[in-house]
Amino acid sequence: MELLHRLKNYDAGIDLSMTLRDTSDYKHGVLKKLSSQESESSEVTAMAVEPAAGILAIGSSDGRLRLFGAPPVACTLHVPQGRNAKHLAFSASIRKLICLDTSNAIHIWNVDPQEDVPTYPKLIKTYPMRNSVTGIVTSPSHSQMFILTETGEIIAYDLDRHWLTSYTVPNMWLKHEEKLKLSGITPRNDTTPPTVMDVVIHPRDMNKLFIVYELGVVLWDIAQRASIRVYELILHPGAPGGGSYSEEELFSERRPATTCLSIHPSGHFFAVGHIDGCISFWAVEDDDRPLAVRTLKDPFSLLDVHVPDPLALTEFEGAKTPIPAREPIFKLAWSGFKNSSSDSGFGEFHETALTILGGTSPSEGKGVTILRFPALVVPETQSGSSSQTEGGMEPSIRQALKNTLFLSRGPDIDPECDTPPDKLEAARTRLLENEVVEDFLLLPSKSPHISGSFDPIGILCLSSSTTGAGTSHKDILRAFEYPSAPGTMTSPRLRLPASLLFDFSTPEDVTLGAQVHKINSREQFGQLIQYWVNYGDNGQSILGKRLPTLSAGGAWTNFSGENAPSTKLSKFDYHRLLITHHGDLTVRFYDISPQLLLSNSALKFEYPQILPHLTIELRRALQLLHSKTTSSQESIQVHSVIFAQSSLEVAVVLSSGEVLIYKFKEGGSPTQAYDIPAVDNTRIVSLDPVLTAADRRMDVFHPLCAIRGDIAAAVTSCALSGVGFLAVAYDSDSLIIVDLR
Repeated sequence: MELLHRLKNYDAGIDLSMTLRDTSDYKHGVLKKLSSQESESSEVTAMAVEPAAGILAIGSSDGRLRLFGAPPVACTLHVPQGRNAKHLAFSASIRKLICLDTSNAIHIWNVDPQEDVPTYPKLIKTYPMRNSVTGIVTSPSHSQMFILTETGEIIAYDLDRHWLTSYTVPNMWLKHEEKLKLSGITPRNDTTPPTVMDVVIHPRDMNKLFIVYELGVVLWDIAQRASIRVYELILHPGAPGGGSYSEEELFSERRPATTCLSIHPSGHFFAVGHIDGCISFWAVEDDDRPLAVRTLKDPFSLLDVHVPDPLALTEFEGAKTPIPAREPIFKLAWSGFKNSSSDSGFGEFHETALTILGGTSPSEGKGVTILRFPALVVPETQSGSSSQTEGGMEPSIRQALKNTLFLSRGPDIDPECDTPPDKLEAARTRLLENEVVEDFLLLPSKSPHISGSFDPIGILCLSSSTTGAGTSHKDILRAFEYPSAPGTMTSPRLRLPASLLFDFSTPEDVTLGAQVHKINSREQFGQLIQYWVNYGDNGQSILGKRLPTLSAGGAWTNFSGENAPSTKLSKFDYHRLLITHHGDLTVRFYDISPQLLLSNSALKFEYPQILPHLTIELRRALQLLHSKTTSSQESIQVHSVIFAQSSLEVAVVLSSGEVLIYKFKEGGSPTQAYDIPAVDNTRIVSLDPVLTAADRRMDVFHPLCAIRGDIAAAVTSCALSGVGFLAVAYDSDSLIIVDLR
């Protein structure tokens, strides 16, 4: 439901000038829908980011694509024929957005923003595919797009000329199996051609593709049109793999299906996710055997599951309960950082991070796992050396690659000493560990290279929650700062654009009510926004900083339309605040003044513009109140919010009966605890202890006092006067009047 349907639309104060208005000066219309969903069941179906331009694209099940850029920029594109977006991708080199819909049609938009020219993304091509398409892959270094088909064939599409090229890659896994049959090996009985799961371009050699099939990986040479190597994980009898020792086929040879792939930023080795929850690590130059095969079980760095472990097998046979299965590895992204480049093919590559979706067991939690790996130092080898492995790799190089797969020890650990397992595993971060995350998207700082995982500064997570009687679910989008250090268990949130906040909020974060207030005094409104004007988005709010990667495009006000406003009159209009309260016990403030839209040049602010420094977090006050009461904080919700514009005070009525009073104060101004008479101190509580040192330096609403709830009576009404009085009425026919001065 649109938030506008839930608004209590009223302006504070009484307007006595109805008969004096010139109706031609006032043109009513919808400025912007705060919630752009056409149905509450709308789901996120695809996500993509173009960091070089600063564009975020979100596809939903109602057939729309929403694009976000600089703060005022938000536009909606419609997939032709109302189809859902199945995959989204950007071509960074030519600034185009590509969408694959559920009918296997490919749509291409031009999203190249023009300087100081109002342009809208234009649909320039729709190409229906005959074959069933499983995915699309683009690269900032190629003007071609690779189309993955269900038959295992890959087709190149020219994004410059907008046609399907003659360049194709046949199903190389079928050709690999044909070679095995000639050698007398029958790999499988199924005659169905294996599907292409993904294609990953080598980060340091644009001529090489890693083609991920269901059964393994093929390294492909684009220019020579030939396969270079084939990587297939084979678990020998007795090796547990991701399924541990509980698999029925433990003592038979197994080939766990592959699901995804990501390459180390150095390009020397890569990680492959498997359906049984294990991750195999391979050196590019050695397709005979993996460097290591690990699961997310502790200790990650010490347990290789592709070799039999007699001791673990003995322990399993003595266990009374079966070991639960692991989730498949759904997605991998291996990230390098700004200092992790090297001029030569060998040398030092600094710390990297592997982001993993899936692979956990029920006892290990859920969410997204981030592993930190130490620097890769590959030794130079002598050209005449003959001590090579069977796969053609120097033993010293192979050992250097394996050493990199030990998690980062951290700056306080001596690398020369043996590291305890608890310290060794501190380089692990788990985000949203109590929730099922369906997808994630890394948000790079600027570069689109290394499959969009280079130098991430944020991560966008998609999860869902069950609604109603458990028959439907609601998608949730949340963004976090990418963990900056090993072992970080929490990460600050990043703020999404306003429409995404309203559409895909958590059940605790859902908007429960809203109201519009007209601010009569420009001086008072200036006090409220002064901190925002001076310091901008400082991230002190519970909502966090705005997504820093979004910077593309511009927005202009249309003054030539039929219902265009008169700038001469609108600039003298009152400023307005939208005040919302949410299930997470926060009260938020938005600037919805028409002055935000009055500019002959490109707009600078989002509309509505959230004022994060004014956000009121009620949980901090409730922790003080409920330390001496038996009420449950979890079941408390905001009942109503009262705002007195002349005194800049806010009263919040809670469902538990408490009334909390906040007063706006400028940063650095002296604060004084509310003086409560002894006769009232059992009912009225000072909230001064809730204030932090940071609060006192900012222009925020300072907690003043609270009126405890009456167990025998509920609040029926509450009012604030502009001169410092609060009145609270109860259904027990009682009335409390408090002098807030």
